[in-house]
Amino acid sequence: AAFVKDVAPDDIMTCIDRDWGTGFDNWYSIGFENVDVMPPVCMVVDIEREGVRRYLVGANLHQDLEDGSTKGGRVGIGTEALSAISTCTTATQVKDVLYTQYKMVPVYDAGVERLALLISGSKLAKHAVKKRESLKLPPPPVVPFVDMEEDEDESKETGVVPLSPSTIRRQRQMTIKEIWSTSIPQYVQGYYSDNEGVTLLLEEAAANLLEE
Repeated sequence: AAFVKDVAPDDIMTCIDRDWGTGFDNWYSIGFENVDVMPPVCMVVDIEREGVRRYLVGANLHQDLEDGSTKGGRVGIGTEALSAISTCTTATQVKDVLYTQYKMVPVYDAGVERLALLISGSKLAKHAVKKRESLKLPPPPVVPFVDMEEDEDESKETGVVPLSPSTIRRQRQMTIKEIWSTSIPQYVQGYYSDNEGVTLLLEEAAANLLEE
């Protein structure tokens, strides 16, 4: 509420590291809704260098740092190891190569949840309206409407038919997931790599998420 009183945003987005909790941990109770779940990301632990964590994907990767220093970026597994796993055809083969040749063991996080809260229509709307009035700004935008699909027509369930079905356009408010999925710019929904071995590990991690 304090943030909305100070800033009066249209909406609020946040990300939750699922290693530490989910949206059920109080976020949903204050109006946030889940709009996306990023799959687990695979990293490796270098067991010969006191458990140094090395990354397979992400920005600013440094592949050949032997001292474990990040130097402003993330420590990769090295160009030699990347080359060795690039010809693998299964995730099991990738893990075998990493362990037997480089003493690296894959580990996975629990993924990330993206949550969104639309201020308009929420419990916080009155605070945003008050702040916007003081700033001489328009009120928070209303949730857009979309045409209802045929199977969403309430008359199918109630038996009540509109007086002029040919002229009345039935609409409903968009869900937060629909707003998120049609927003620009679009955000990636997974991780990717041009290395075949890394891709196999990422696909295995994503498949594990789908099985939950």
